[in-house]
Amino acid sequence: MRDDTLWGAASALLPDVRSDQDITWSDQQLDEKLVGMTARGMAILNGLAGAEQDYVGDTLAKQLLIDYVRYMRAGAANEFLTNYGQEIRMLRMRQEVDSYAEESASDLS
Repeated sequence: MRDDTLWGAASALLPDVRSDQDITWSDQQLDEKLVGMTARGMAILNGLAGAEQDYVGDTLAKQLLIDYVRYMRAGAANEFLTNYGQEIRMLRMRQEVDSYAEESASDLS
Protein backbone atom coordinates (compact mmCIF):
# COMPACT_ATOMS: atom_id res chain seq x y z
CA MET A 1 0.00 0.00 0.00
CA ARG A 2 1.41 3.36 -1.09
CA ASP A 3 1.65 6.22 1.40
CA ASP A 4 0.65 9.26 -0.67
CA THR A 5 2.21 11.67 1.84
CA LEU A 6 5.62 9.99 1.54
CA TRP A 7 5.18 9.63 -2.22
CA GLY A 8 4.52 13.38 -2.57
CA ALA A 9 7.51 14.28 -0.42
CA ALA A 10 9.66 11.82 -2.37
CA SER A 11 8.53 13.38 -5.65
CA ALA A 12 9.66 16.78 -4.39
CA LEU A 13 13.12 15.32 -3.69
CA LEU A 14 13.48 13.82 -7.18
CA PRO A 15 15.69 16.64 -8.52
CA ASP A 16 18.11 16.19 -5.59
CA VAL A 17 18.22 12.40 -6.05
CA ARG A 18 18.76 12.74 -9.82
CA SER A 19 21.51 15.31 -9.26
CA ASP A 20 23.31 13.12 -6.71
CA GLN A 21 23.41 10.27 -9.20
CA ASP A 22 24.32 12.47 -12.18
CA ILE A 23 21.13 11.54 -14.04
CA THR A 24 20.76 14.25 -16.65
CA TRP A 25 18.53 12.50 -19.20
CA SER A 26 14.73 12.26 -19.16
CA ASP A 27 13.28 8.86 -18.28
CA GLN A 28 9.79 8.70 -16.77
CA GLN A 29 10.14 5.05 -15.74
CA LEU A 30 13.41 5.75 -13.95
CA ASP A 31 11.87 8.79 -12.23
CA GLU A 32 8.97 6.67 -10.94
CA LYS A 33 11.42 4.06 -9.69
CA LEU A 34 13.54 6.71 -7.95
CA VAL A 35 10.46 8.23 -6.29
CA GLY A 36 9.43 4.78 -5.05
CA MET A 37 12.92 4.11 -3.69
CA THR A 38 12.95 7.52 -2.04
CA ALA A 39 9.54 6.99 -0.42
CA ARG A 40 10.61 3.57 0.90
CA GLY A 41 13.86 5.08 2.16
CA MET A 42 11.93 7.80 4.00
CA ALA A 43 9.75 5.19 5.69
CA ILE A 44 12.81 3.18 6.71
CA LEU A 45 14.74 6.18 8.04
CA ASN A 46 11.68 7.50 9.90
CA GLY A 47 11.38 4.10 11.55
CA LEU A 48 15.06 3.94 12.43
CA ALA A 49 15.00 7.48 13.83
CA GLY A 50 11.79 6.92 15.76
CA ALA A 51 9.87 9.81 14.19
CA GLU A 52 9.23 11.58 10.91
CA GLN A 53 12.34 13.40 9.73
CA ASP A 54 12.97 16.66 7.88
CA TYR A 55 14.04 15.89 4.33
CA VAL A 56 13.57 19.43 3.00
CA GLY A 57 16.57 21.32 4.34
CA ASP A 58 20.21 20.33 4.29
CA THR A 59 19.78 17.81 7.08
CA LEU A 60 21.47 14.59 8.09
CA ALA A 61 18.22 12.78 7.34
CA LYS A 62 18.14 14.11 3.78
CA GLN A 63 21.76 13.13 3.15
CA LEU A 64 21.15 9.65 4.56
CA LEU A 65 18.07 9.32 2.36
CA ILE A 66 19.96 10.26 -0.79
CA ASP A 67 22.74 7.84 0.18
CA TYR A 68 20.16 5.10 0.80
CA VAL A 69 18.64 5.58 -2.66
CA ARG A 70 22.12 5.38 -4.21
CA TYR A 71 22.78 2.10 -2.37
CA MET A 72 19.35 0.73 -3.29
CA ARG A 73 19.82 1.60 -6.95
CA ALA A 74 23.20 -0.17 -6.91
CA GLY A 75 21.60 -3.29 -5.41
CA ALA A 76 23.46 -2.84 -2.12
CA ALA A 77 20.69 -1.69 0.23
CA ASN A 78 21.67 -4.44 2.68
CA GLU A 79 25.09 -2.78 3.08
CA PHE A 80 23.64 0.64 3.86
CA LEU A 81 22.94 -0.06 7.54
CA THR A 82 26.44 -1.42 8.03
CA ASN A 83 28.17 1.48 6.30
CA TYR A 84 25.97 4.23 7.77
CA GLY A 85 25.22 2.75 11.19
CA GLN A 86 27.02 5.51 13.06
CA GLU A 87 25.14 8.26 11.21
CA ILE A 88 21.83 6.47 11.77
CA ARG A 89 22.56 6.20 15.50
CA MET A 90 23.34 9.93 15.51
CA LEU A 91 20.02 10.64 13.78
CA ARG A 92 18.23 8.53 16.40
CA MET A 93 20.00 10.28 19.29
CA ARG A 94 19.12 13.71 17.87
CA GLN A 95 15.49 12.61 17.63
CA GLU A 96 15.51 11.42 21.24
CA VAL A 97 17.01 14.73 22.42
CA ASP A 98 14.45 16.72 20.41
CA SER A 99 11.60 14.61 21.80
CA TYR A 100 12.87 15.03 25.36
CA ALA A 101 13.18 18.80 24.88
CA GLU A 102 9.61 19.01 23.54
CA GLU A 103 8.28 16.94 26.46
CA SER A 104 10.17 19.07 28.98
CA ALA A 105 8.88 22.28 27.41
CA SER A 106 5.30 21.04 27.49
CA ASP A 107 5.69 19.99 31.15
CA LEU A 108 6.74 23.55 32.00
CA SER A 109 3.65 25.06 30.36
